Amino acid sequence: DRTYPSETTCSRCHSWNISPFAIGSDALYNEVCEYAHSDNVYVVDNTHSPDEKTIHSYIERAERQPYKIFIGTKKLLPHLKQFDYTVIPFFDRLIQIPSYTTVEDMLDVVMTLALSAKESLVICTRNPELSIIEQLQNKKIQTLIKDELAIREKLEYPPYATPHKITIETFKNKESLLTKALSDFLNDQEIKYTIQTKKELTDFSEKVRITAVIKTYRDWE
Repeated sequence: DRTYPSETTCSRCHSWNISPFAIGSDALYNEVCEYAHSDNVYVVDNTHSPDEKTIHSYIERAERQPYKIFIGTKKLLPHLKQFDYTVIPFFDRLIQIPSYTTVEDMLDVVMTLALSAKESLVICTRNPELSIIEQLQNKKIQTLIKDELAIREKLEYPPYATPHKITIETFKNKESLLTKALSDFLNDQEIKYTIQTKKELTDFSEKVRITAVIKTYRDWE
């Protein structure tokens, strides 16, 4: 396994939102159809069911069948009804997205699927030793939330502070001038903030990107 610093960005688009490839809907569909009839298996995602009408037609058809299996992305969640079992086939991806809302978003998915399962929710992971797995398995949701809030408070993330991002692309010879102008502007607002200036070369070597990460705090009025 390879690990990278949290500051790593995409070499092509410079995005920070890097995540591993998950198990695709088509791969799951093909595997499930080895054990179930394809007429009873439905896929809900942007490719196979692009609109609400298609999804509702799947649900109406499934209600007349002796059994049904739905495979889907988050697009399926608002339409979930009661199933005997629900499964998250690649849980690790839910907690590897580099965002401060990762745990919050993961809990939303887990709780929705758990409430939709008559028997149980099955979570598939390559890292069963993680504390978050133990907390979910033993339904220690309040402990999980408490741990997450402690991390957010330490890192000054919401609800304790609100991050903002300003990105300016300019020529190298304007970098110092714009950095000073940005700092002066923020100081004039008389708000609390932290600022980081990071240079990122774009496709044009004579240009740079100036990125300011600003945090406003709960006591700001």
